[in-house]
Amino acid sequence: MTGVPTQLTVADLVLDSLRSGGGPVPDDADLPFFRLGALGPVLGDFLPTHPAVAGGSAPMSGVWAPVLGLLAGTPGTPGMAANLRTLKDVLGRFEQAVRDKDQLALLAMKDDLRGLPDVVTALQGQFASISGLRSTLKDAILKTRPRPKARPAGTWVPRDTVHAHRTGTFWHALREKAAASGDPRIRAFGLGATAGYAGALCGNPFVNGVVGSPYRTHWWRHRWVSHHVDAWVWGYYRTRERVRAAGQEIVFPAGTGGRVPLPPCGTWDDIAGSELQDRFAIGGSPPTSC
Repeated sequence: MTGVPTQLTVADLVLDSLRSGGGPVPDDADLPFFRLGALGPVLGDFLPTHPAVAGGSAPMSGVWAPVLGLLAGTPGTPGMAANLRTLKDVLGRFEQAVRDKDQLALLAMKDDLRGLPDVVTALQGQFASISGLRSTLKDAILKTRPRPKARPAGTWVPRDTVHAHRTGTFWHALREKAAASGDPRIRAFGLGATAGYAGALCGNPFVNGVVGSPYRTHWWRHRWVSHHVDAWVWGYYRTRERVRAAGQEIVFPAGTGGRVPLPPCGTWDDIAGSELQDRFAIGGSPPTSC
């Protein structure tokens, strides 16, 4: 299955095609909604695999909840991501102030620098908890197995609806309802969802072919292969944009069997640090609009 980087790349290619063809394109303010919709069936990975039973959650929620909690933190307690961001920001400003010999800037940073020991202490505790999570995650992943394939039930199973059962009908109905909503944000989401479904429809069979089976029988292998596909797709199209701006192209010389690109993959844009979540950060929306 295609991942978030690939789906967002497909969304950008769709936008470029619409713009070049004179088609309607969401306003800049509505593009986060378009990109959120462009995640397509990947949105199902953030939904329970089945409704809660006897007060319990979906099996995979037990796998990722501790990780997300560690990264995001809790209200009033910064997570690892926020602490690392703070550490990087303060040290970066400190380095710049020292380099510029800017004493006033250093004085203005007094409170930030005094707070660094608390940030470092918090990070040390968070990193220490990772070793415990490793065994927890391993056990949870090994114990989680795909459910046996069965005919669709009449009950509402969100993830199956966006991934496996009558998906075309679902996404078509979503696009029609979005178009009729009169809300440009929801219309942008519907357009993005159509692009996302198309990306998944073309990308998933490719990943299936590499893995040798569908996601439901080899889901972990799918994840592993998809990460490689995402890294290649994101790097290729981001780098191609820069290379073309310089009047050049990414080429695959015949002397390498057409397999090794120039410039080489090691110089391509990396997913790490791309802040992909900012591309579909929609903020709060009034309940009446959804």
